[in-house]
Amino acid sequence: MRTDTSKKIIAYISKKKAATAKELIDYLEISPQAVFKQLKALIGNGQIIKSGLPPKVFYSIKETHPLARREILDKSLKKIIDGNYLLITPGGDILRGVDGFENWCQKNGLSLVKTAAGTIFIEDFAACQNILLIDDAVGSGATFNETARKIKEKNLCFGKIIGLAITGSFKGFDVLTEI
Repeated sequence: MRTDTSKKIIAYISKKKAATAKELIDYLEISPQAVFKQLKALIGNGQIIKSGLPPKVFYSIKETHPLARREILDKSLKKIIDGNYLLITPGGDILRGVDGFENWCQKNGLSLVKTAAGTIFIEDFAACQNILLIDDAVGSGATFNETARKIKEKNLCFGKIIGLAITGSFKGFDVLTEI
């Protein structure tokens, strides 16, 4: 049974998309011990998830519709998975492509696709004219895209959001101008 406090926590996190324990303590005006007790219970019953490491730990609502995650997959990633993934289940069923990969992920307790959506949290700060995002790796561009989307959602940039990835070794770096 959910308490009024846990309902308030769920409502607050749903509205903000993610929240820190400090935000919840300030919002609820109750002791840290009481908030952490509620958070532990909500995590335990699968309603919320905990992301990050101290001192930056965020709580968010757990996805309940695994098939909705397919919409997150980049088209090129879907094409790669569909063309290269085959799973034969212990029961002998043949699952190809995204269906097989999704099944494997669920059996192993993994997200269908590890995107920046669940790992990047933007705190409310003063808005800026332009923002430069710097990353040390380039892949699909999901980190840049998700970070930029979250910055835009919070109206923290009035101008351009520019992504810069610096990759290489200690012997020399290459600056990628296109992602």
